[in-house]
Amino acid sequence: MNRYLVDTSVWIDFFRQRKTSGVDEFYRILDCGAHYGITELIYQEVIQGGLSEKDFTRLADYLGMQTFFQPKYHPETYRQAAQNLFRLSP
Repeated sequence: MNRYLVDTSVWIDFFRQRKTSGVDEFYRILDCGAHYGITELIYQEVIQGGLSEKDFTRLADYLGMQTFFQPKYHPETYRQAAQNLFRLSP
């Protein structure tokens, strides 16, 4: 079975309910039950774009349950880095 890496731009469009070719492909992957995952940097990039503290937490919790391909550090390290940037952003 194929494994798919779902990139940051696809997650952002997916969560914002945008209809793009990347999101369409992601739905196809979901529908056929294919194995997909993210990397720590994708995790960090997506969650630091949260629009509120609640949104940040919701994104971090959901993506934190996904498969991480080739993890070097625990995802919490990237969550903390994203949270630092999120809190410093206007």
